[in-house]
Amino acid sequence: MTHDALRKLGFFVELLPQASPLPDAVLQHYPNIPADYLVFISRLRSCHSPTDTTWLLAPADYQTHTKAAFAWNEFEQLSLEAACRPEETQAIQAFWQCHCPIILSVQPHYAYFAIDLHPHRHGNIVFGCEPEFETTTVVAADFAAFINAGLANTWPQEIRAFLPEFWVGSHDKST
Repeated sequence: MTHDALRKLGFFVELLPQASPLPDAVLQHYPNIPADYLVFISRLRSCHSPTDTTWLLAPADYQTHTKAAFAWNEFEQLSLEAACRPEETQAIQAFWQCHCPIILSVQPHYAYFAIDLHPHRHGNIVFGCEPEFETTTVVAADFAAFINAGLANTWPQEIRAFLPEFWVGSHDKST
């Protein structure tokens, strides 16, 4: 799979001249991110929708000192702020310990795609959205299958209402 697949999905993609790894803090937090995904994103400088409301997180986006409008773990932070009881906080933290966000979207709704790093579901790509970010739907067995399903326009029907318009049927399936 090449970065051109992201372009075919409607993203604006800018590549780095050389690979850049994820920050050490992220790799320590998520030590079992699939190697093929790490290689794929290591060349991304940026990858975003035409309206800049949906973006695939590039290595620089995971920097904690970056002054971005949205942090790479924004939805985890929002959930933790909304937690009322210690057991809710623990459940939220446990969920995000096994789910590494890879795509964030703020329109038409707050939504994300993440890599599930739980041992029994390792590598699955899941979709989550507001108001319960920790309730997810599996959309693909791995990142390559996720991109291929997007290109084939076969993502599950239950998530289509939460996808940016440019992702749903707006690209040419024959390319």
